[in-house]
Order: sequence, then C-alpha cells, then structure tokens
Amino acid sequence: MCKKTIYLAAIFLVFALSSPGLAWVYWDNSGDASSFYHTNGIDVNSPGYTQIKVTFWFIANGMGQNEDFFVEYYDGSSWNTVATYKKAQSGIANNKWYRETVYINEGTGQDEYTFPSNMKIKFRCDAGADNDDVYIDEVTVSAMTE
Repeated sequence: MCKKTIYLAAIFLVFALSSPGLAWVYWDNSGDASSFYHTNGIDVNSPGYTQIKVTFWFIANGMGQNEDFFVEYYDGSSWNTVATYKKAQSGIANNKWYRETVYINEGTGQDEYTFPSNMKIKFRCDAGADNDDVYIDEVTVSAMTE
C-alpha cells in the first residue's frame, strides 16, 4: 500500500504576533459569528482520498476553565464537530502555543465522514466573554490516499 499526501490548503493569516509564526487570527465568545473557515469548498470525493489531516497552532488568552473552541468539518450537507478543545479537559494553559493535528477519516462508521466535492474546515469559539480569545495560526489541510 502506498500513501499519497496532497496539500489542499494552507492558511497563513496576516496579523503580527510572536511565535510560532508571523500571522494569526483570533476570535472571542460569539459562536458562529466568531468563526472562520475556508470559503471555497475543496473536492475530497473525486480523487479517492481516505483521510484528511488538519494541522494548526493555537494560543488561548483569557480562556476560563470551562470555555472551549472547536474544529468543524463540512461534509457537503452539514457541519460536524471533529475536535473540541476545552480548557479544563484538554490541559490548555493561557498564553502558551500548542501545535495540534486533527485526522478526519472517510467512511460510514462512528467518527467517519462523507468526503464531498465541497469539503470545508471551520474553527469556532464558544467562550464566555469578549476578552476570552483564541488565536489560530499556520493552518494546513492535506489529504491522503492509499
């Protein structure tokens, strides 16, 4: 079996902030109004991909113990939460950078998803106040075939 990795998208944003990169985006407590996603759908159906990999850096600033943010996947008809980062449960400390990788597998079983012709990835914050921030940097989306 041979695995082939294709880079579908890389998002490097344009605001200055120290480490790990030169760019970031942030949002606070506004739910969907405090989210961002790749607006052009990406075809992950036709090429026969079996896994999507989302890698990114983040830093929390002012997040309380029960506040969280999500990585969501659009399967062509609805948004699905594929990763949840809750400060208390994930061991996240404020003002410290973390590098994360989320894997999304194709299939019909539990924790498997349809791979459509218009896939999107979204980051969404659900904190308690406007000064509960999460900064996201160096988002890379890739896909693999077997």
